[in-house]
Amino acid sequence: MKTLISTALFASAIAASSAMATTVSTTSLTSTIRADNSYVIYLSTDDKTAGTSFGTLENWTAVATNTTTLTSGVDYFLHIYAHDTGGIAGVLGQFALTGTDFTFSNGTQSLLTNTTNWAANSTGFAAGYTTPTAATADEVSGSWGSTPGINSNATWIWAGNNYDVNDAYFTTKITYAPPSNKVPEPGSLALLGLGLAGVCLATRRRKA
Repeated sequence: MKTLISTALFASAIAASSAMATTVSTTSLTSTIRADNSYVIYLSTDDKTAGTSFGTLENWTAVATNTTTLTSGVDYFLHIYAHDTGGIAGVLGQFALTGTDFTFSNGTQSLLTNTTNWAANSTGFAAGYTTPTAATADEVSGSWGSTPGINSNATWIWAGNNYDVNDAYFTTKITYAPPSNKVPEPGSLALLGLGLAGVCLATRRRKA
């Protein structure tokens, strides 16, 4: 009977340790975008593949919010395809991650459209990327004005000349980088302590 109890306590310790090691948190990615004229947003594990779409809109005056879920242990690429039907073109957006397991290319859980953390081209996700083009202050005030719902520090960006280029492809990386000092859940700690105490007790009895 004592052996059975000791075995059960040892199993509890192992289970608690496994629970702490395999606890997976859920991370959501939320995008808020305005595009002239339309966009499709994707989440991919390959910088050269569009990936899975989780939002689209064809209305240059509107702002749309889209959300998707990220899987722990995987790095991602956030891709945006934008299309214009003439005149000045651009994409404006803000993006946010829940939790702390993932970071954008700026090292935080929030990102805006800018010319530093994004790359772009006008030929497709499989092609080489360069620095996006930023709209001028005159273009912003004359074509779009203010955009409620999107941080005022976000930059209107495009790929190349935003008067002549009708298609733009944007990419930025999302890295899985969980904090190394995560604290186990109290329940797991208690279970682990109980199991280890039982193992020690059984060891002492066998020695006696």
